[in-house]
Amino acid sequence: FVTTDSAASTKFLLRAWVWPQSDDVWVFLALGLNVAAIGYCLSQAYRIADVATVAPFEYVGLPMAVFWGVVIFGDIPMWEIWLGIGLILSSGLFVFLRERQKAKQRITSPMGRRA
Repeated sequence: FVTTDSAASTKFLLRAWVWPQSDDVWVFLALGLNVAAIGYCLSQAYRIADVATVAPFEYVGLPMAVFWGVVIFGDIPMWEIWLGIGLILSSGLFVFLRERQKAKQRITSPMGRRA
């Protein structure tokens, strides 16, 4: 059985291919290279440093996504989205602060024993 949603998605998937303009190819290339460089740097950061140290820097993506969504698409997030962003950022901040406190305890405890 076919619903209207699946019929609409099939229509979307089977539409005619339109080649990007030649100017857009350079934009796609630049974006691909940037994403590859960011992925490489992030994987090296996780390889070198502790996960609890690197992970908070990934939270920069949330405000950047909101910023570019507003600037490019004019999309102002609804209150539920702001609530979700707040929960994600506050949980990340909690983990960061807790790990920093645990690291201080490991440094100050004698002979590697837990304080």
